[in-house]
Amino acid sequence: MSCKRFEYCSYRKEKDDNMCCFECPDFVKCEFPCGYTFVKEFTRGDYKSKCEYYKNDEIWSWNEMDNENWSHGTFYSKEEAIEDALADIENVKRILCTDTPTIYLGKCEYIPLRTDLDPDRAMEYLDEAYCDDSGCDYYIYEGVTDEQRQWLEDKLSDVMVEFHKMIGLKPCWFRVVEQEEINLCEYEKGRRSK
Repeated sequence: MSCKRFEYCSYRKEKDDNMCCFECPDFVKCEFPCGYTFVKEFTRGDYKSKCEYYKNDEIWSWNEMDNENWSHGTFYSKEEAIEDALADIENVKRILCTDTPTIYLGKCEYIPLRTDLDPDRAMEYLDEAYCDDSGCDYYIYEGVTDEQRQWLEDKLSDVMVEFHKMIGLKPCWFRVVEQEEINLCEYEKGRRSK
């Protein structure tokens, strides 16, 4: 990904290839000079958490219509989402059949990955497998107490959290929790007047 602020970056790769020093598959855009960052501490996975610009952890999206299909991805600030809409303003005008398009800007939250495995199902599976192996004809986990069951449930959840970290799986589906209307033409005029 080519870095739009390449000239500001004093920590770029040794090879002068116009590639962003924060090269990462999930990097959205590199529009901010390195003055925002603590660059020497970055790793591929934590550049956003160490960047002053991204510290608020808010995510935003935009849509042409007031419906549930938010298909333009997520952004780390309202401004990024609006800039993306402005970059696509001709399509927005065409879709909405107007020269003064209003978009819907949504504050979003990622839907967390589930880690709550059912310990009863795990024990039933293992019981059936043991019965197949041994010929046992009774439920081997009969004496498990509620406290022991809860311990197993907690451990299974912890394992799933670790597994998600190990494979790099993060939530990618989001829900819109607040939304507002933005007139793109008015926004662009306000931006130019500053």
